[in-house]
Amino acid sequence: MSRDELCRCNGGLNDLNCDELIAVNPITRRQLRALAFHYLYALDRGDYQESLADVAQAFLDNFGLQPGDNQFALIIAQGVVDNHQRYGALLQPYLEHWRFDRLGCCTRLILYMAIWEFEQPQAIASIVINEAVELSKAFAEKDAYRFINGVLDQLKFSYPHSIENDVASSESASESSAESVSDSSGELDDSSKTE
Repeated sequence: MSRDELCRCNGGLNDLNCDELIAVNPITRRQLRALAFHYLYALDRGDYQESLADVAQAFLDNFGLQPGDNQFALIIAQGVVDNHQRYGALLQPYLEHWRFDRLGCCTRLILYMAIWEFEQPQAIASIVINEAVELSKAFAEKDAYRFINGVLDQLKFSYPHSIENDVASSESASESSAESVSDSSGELDDSSKTE
């Protein structure tokens, strides 16, 4: 598989540079999600006949990635490969006024990735949805991000732990923010006073 074939999605990457989306050594989880998306796109276009290991190796060879840089991407991709048929069936009730076969490949893969993330015990609903929306803005059909946002906003209720994690994360962030405001007020607590 050539570098150009690996970068091709939905007739092009919506005028984005593939090298910018797949960093030479991806370090952020967003970049790794983009890499997982590319793995899945390559697998899906080949009707899952090629192994994930072969596709990942093609990316390592063609993009100069270091082995180990892509572990999170491999975990996501393998989870979707193992469950893509189940995820398709799971999505059906959420596709109001849409037939499953009308979904674009990129939209479908991004929804699958989000479902995989929702299923993880540490999933935070707002992050899962936001990351899926950002992926769809880069890779999916025009305005697909709105559709993806709407579907995932309904689907999140099937994963109550992700909503609970979202609330806990928000509360933790609020507490941290309040602490930093009180710390910056110039008042010292008793433990930091010197005599």
